[in-house]
Amino acid sequence: MDRTKAAKVLTSMAGGILGLWLAIGGLELRILGTYLTWHQQIALIAYPEYLFRIESLRFNGLAGLAWPMVVFGSSWGGALFGFWIGERWSVPAMLLLSVLALAFPFAGTALGLLVLILLVYTPEIRKPSLNRSDGS
Repeated sequence: MDRTKAAKVLTSMAGGILGLWLAIGGLELRILGTYLTWHQQIALIAYPEYLFRIESLRFNGLAGLAWPMVVFGSSWGGALFGFWIGERWSVPAMLLLSVLALAFPFAGTALGLLVLILLVYTPEIRKPSLNRSDGS
């Protein structure tokens, strides 16, 4: 597997995980009123200070972020589909979604930063696919 294909696959995996994390987390926040309790064990291992932040997250009115999380998370599906079929709009959409994901603590910040780094430092994956039949 060449470098371009590997970077494209890694970008897609990180973007897909980020999209799922945002969508599921937003739905959990909207429905249950808790912020990502499904991964507290992982968060406690990775971020021991998470114990001190969890109560402040519940009381700072994060319920308003639930629908943006669902929208941004589900938008990743469309952006990734466009990325793989070579649409020109997909890379700017992925850049925008990655920047917006930086505001969501922990996984959103880490995965958004990873996708940004991959998109910025591997310019060959930003080029549209040359095997398109419509000539664009």
